[in-house]
Amino acid sequence: MGGFFAAESAAVVDAEASSAVVTVSFVDHLGFPHSDTRTSRLSGEIKVYGRQDSDGSANLIVDFGLEGTNMTYEFEGVDIFGNPEVPITNLSIHGGTDTTTVHIRPDGMGMIPTGVLMLGFELSVKGKKVIAHAANDRPVAIKVDFAGGVFAIPMFEAAVTSTMRGRVALRGTFINRPPRVDAGPDQIVECTSVASTPVQLKGIVTDPDGPANVRQISWFRGFEYTGGSFSSDLAPTVSLPLSPGGAPDVFTLLARDGSFQADLARTRVTVRDTTPPVLDVSVSPDCLWAPNHEMVLFELGRELSAVATDACDPAPAIGIASVTSSQPVVGGGSGQTRPDVIFGKRAFCLRSERQGTSEEPRAYAISVKATDASGNETSKVVTVKVGHDQGAFRCPKVDGARIVEEGDPRCSAN
Repeated sequence: MGGFFAAESAAVVDAEASSAVVTVSFVDHLGFPHSDTRTSRLSGEIKVYGRQDSDGSANLIVDFGLEGTNMTYEFEGVDIFGNPEVPITNLSIHGGTDTTTVHIRPDGMGMIPTGVLMLGFELSVKGKKVIAHAANDRPVAIKVDFAGGVFAIPMFEAAVTSTMRGRVALRGTFINRPPRVDAGPDQIVECTSVASTPVQLKGIVTDPDGPANVRQISWFRGFEYTGGSFSSDLAPTVSLPLSPGGAPDVFTLLARDGSFQADLARTRVTVRDTTPPVLDVSVSPDCLWAPNHEMVLFELGRELSAVATDACDPAPAIGIASVTSSQPVVGGGSGQTRPDVIFGKRAFCLRSERQGTSEEPRAYAISVKATDASGNETSKVVTVKVGHDQGAFRCPKVDGARIVEEGDPRCSAN
């Protein structure tokens, strides 16, 4: 109690503080009121943690501590401890809703449930120290006027001892309003480099009590805000890698005012790669001669050159996606050999033949694909031709070292 909330914990929730006028009285088990005949009011501090949302509602936490020194309470003819008149000194009352929030409707009314609002009494009776704690045994109303900056808990009571109940009424005026924090919109940013991508955060902090009341602005990486802050600027630039699995990076912006009241907000940044690699492909030689039905080997990195570059992947995967022929496997004047094409991801073999009945050369189309780490793909097609004759079509004779058997495993290398 009394300090239901330490200063540090109070600082990390939305908070409003108030001064308060508090009426305190006691009633015994017979129902007779006990009141301080010398002073009917005690001064104390009431804190209401929370703020009004855009729809006018709020979720608040209440904390209060009331102090009185050597105040004599006279009881009206009721014998609590065996005497008709008992002096109570060094009275201290503390309480609150601890970590339980109370929902306030847009009209400002709320109801504190039974057992949530705690009372703590510390007092001296005839030199004997009495400490008691209790909770409200019935619902307690609370009224908040955000526009007027006031609030009230009209009256609540709780059993303090087996023969004594405590009754307290609270009325307060807000003396501080917390800052309001906007961490900026969630962002989806295109990756720009393998190492990291610069992203500017876009925080906004305002304070109803004026900008000079904002004393601290801190950015934190992740949901936590108890570790080291990486920036006190509202719009810092951070360098982020690709978001693994598409999961965003979370950033928390915290602002604190001169009364150590605070607000925080979070934003999420996803760095993604939607740009396919750039692929350059060439084949040499790009023709076959003679049309003698032999199988000729082409290997990636030798006869077939393919280079892929990507802004966010240093080594995109490269592979042969398909190899097709412009002429049927068995056609006029091409012989009865088959297959004409064998390929894997890193090599292919072509049959050096064409249709003798067609003046057009046979064209083998080789499709090469590059895929980056994010699954973006680029394809390029190169062709290898087999001419009908050496008239207008000039092609060097195939190097005999590249002629292979149909079952050569190099033709389908992966």
